Amino acid sequence: MRRVIFGGSFDPFHNAHLAMLEACLQRWPVAACVLVPAAAPPHKLGRRQLPFGHRLEMLSQLARGYGERVEVSGLEARRPPPAYSIDTVRAYRATEPGRPGFLLGADSFSQLASWREYQALAGEARLIVVARPEVDLEAAFTDLSG
Repeated sequence: MRRVIFGGSFDPFHNAHLAMLEACLQRWPVAACVLVPAAAPPHKLGRRQLPFGHRLEMLSQLARGYGERVEVSGLEARRPPPAYSIDTVRAYRATEPGRPGFLLGADSFSQLASWREYQALAGEARLIVVARPEVDLEAAFTDLSG
């Protein structure tokens, strides 16, 4: 069993996030899912967001209902912006042994080729993609491999 990183702006944490969290906990052999709110997500720079501390507290309250299976990390508050996923995974690996999982929705996966060092992300973490009915994963995979 391993830990799975689930990052995002979580502004707010909504039903689709909750469904992804539940799917991860139910379908994958994970020790814990670590919620990592992004302090400064690169795709939302310049946009107004709830303060990081509010989002962190919201996730902490949610995590209490899951016991040890869901953790919350304030890792992003200690890093300079913007918050790239590859940097988050590397920072996490510096403190935790092994290769973590990295949870993302099919909508995010379909845009993965636009992410910073997206090829390295799959080497640093095991990608766990949660299907979304409106996303054509085969087209996304073709873009990544092409």
